[in-house]
Amino acid sequence: TRADNAIAYITPNFEGLYAVLAYTSSLIGQEVAGNGSGGNSTNCPASASGTYDTRLWVIQPNYVQGPLSVTLNYEHATAHNSPCDNKINIYVAGASYDFGVAKLTGYWEHVKTDTTAGTPTSGALSDQSSWLIGGNVPITENDSVRASYVDYTDHTAAADSCRKWGIGGRHFLSKRTNFYADFASISQRDKGHCTIYPTPTGASADSGAGSNEFGVGTRGFDAGIVHRF
Repeated sequence: TRADNAIAYITPNFEGLYAVLAYTSSLIGQEVAGNGSGGNSTNCPASASGTYDTRLWVIQPNYVQGPLSVTLNYEHATAHNSPCDNKINIYVAGASYDFGVAKLTGYWEHVKTDTTAGTPTSGALSDQSSWLIGGNVPITENDSVRASYVDYTDHTAAADSCRKWGIGGRHFLSKRTNFYADFASISQRDKGHCTIYPTPTGASADSGAGSNEFGVGTRGFDAGIVHRF
């Protein structure tokens, strides 16, 4: 989600090292008078009809020098709504290195949600981590192959964990136009029922339309053309 109403400061670049500092008092949409209403001791941060302001702080140091790129990111969001605040902490680390014959990328993220009082709504309390490793290999001047592997772990009682791998290719017709094709597959872990499609009732290539079983949409393929204007 892109932050609304944000102010940011980007430091000068010191031999590849710089940082981004940002803040918003209302992450999504306009601020609500009195910081919102609708919460109660058993429904945090808000009832279905309640509204609340989400304040977000971001600190992101970066280092880019030659073939190496490293990014760290910390985000702290607080959804203010009486009688409780819903707090979200996000920790991110990413890096890539271009060896010339291949570019390798790594990524790690941890997201944790908590409340200061009351009982969170179903699904509001979360504690998930994920990591990714990937690579892009140029085959010819106009063709490249890329692959990635992702591991996602749900640390809550839901244990909705899974793994995903993908492979794809690019063929450039020019500097601004290329064809692409990708294939990805998900395997479940613990009590996982991750899907490529956003809802378990969506149609998928491996299960057909309208299925409500867990694991719907665990394989996917896409292909198309991109033109950069």
